[in-house]
Amino acid sequence: PCDFTAACSGRGSPFHSLGIMGGVVPSWPFISTPRLHLRPATMNDLPAMELALADSRFPSDLPLARMVRESRLSQWLQRMTSDSSNPKLWAATFTDDDTCIGTVALVEEKTPRTWWLSYWLSPAEWHKGLAREAVGALLAGAARHSSYAQVVAAVARSNLPSIRLLEQLEFTKVSGVVTTQAIPEDHITLRRWLQE
Repeated sequence: PCDFTAACSGRGSPFHSLGIMGGVVPSWPFISTPRLHLRPATMNDLPAMELALADSRFPSDLPLARMVRESRLSQWLQRMTSDSSNPKLWAATFTDDDTCIGTVALVEEKTPRTWWLSYWLSPAEWHKGLAREAVGALLAGAARHSSYAQVVAAVARSNLPSIRLLEQLEFTKVSGVVTTQAIPEDHITLRRWLQE
């Protein structure tokens, strides 16, 4: 368990809306690193997400940026957070502040025990190793659960920082079909086995 300040567990906090009181957070799906907490995202994260994704430095061609421009982010977040018993989207926050600075998602694929990974981080927090810390921590937590056997990610060939990050986290490039999803031609697919 992780001790949070009273501000992170008070009324209006995502932890309060999840029924977690008193600042003590149980283990999975809650994860902590020295600098970050990852918790299931909630609709309370929407304002911070909109602000970060509207930053002019955030790549405008990514789906989440398009959702902000088209006022569809709220609908997407509602879908991603609708089942609190089976989270697919985690908000990354600093240990001393419950404001969402990015998210990491693991979305179940039609192929058994296969999950899609996606992540983003506020441009204000780039180049600090936080994305690697958040993604690595979530994968380490997921690896302790048998339903998470393999994780796949599709990354634009031009997104060298994300490719390097995933390779540092033991993802390898794969060719051929590993998913039922159509992968754009300008993307590569990377996979990491959490369990055989």
